[in-house]
Amino acid sequence: MLLRQSFAAVLQLLRMRKGISQPSISKHVDQRTVSKLELAKSSVSLETSYKLASGLQVEATTLIALTVASHDHRTARE
Repeated sequence: MLLRQSFAAVLQLLRMRKGISQPSISKHVDQRTVSKLELAKSSVSLETSYKLASGLQVEATTLIALTVASHDHRTARE
């Protein structure tokens, strides 16, 4: 699995668990960008990761750590 696919899964999971719609998160990042990221059609920049984390109300390091854990087929606790 590519890192961008792991990021896509984590982004969508966090957004849905928090009840945040793509239009709502677009206050931080353009909705088209969010859609492309969730479909794993593009890779994310560090700056965009930071903005998305802010929109999801999590730390940017949490977003990255969950992505790496998903990519490595580990739990977040590992």
